Amino acid sequence: MFAVKVFIFSPVQENTYILYNERKDCIIIDPGCYYDNEKDELAFFVEKD
Repeated sequence: MFAVKVFIFSPVQENTYILYNERKDCIIIDPGCYYDNEKDELAFFVEKD
């Protein structure tokens, strides 16, 4: 079963969705990162254990 994490990025409030499961597989949908801190936040979520 997949869980969903939603991020809202960029000046235009881009919705980014991450679907992930217990095996740490994930799908990133529409990663609209504009600033470096947004990219870092997304990477941190994906890489955390």
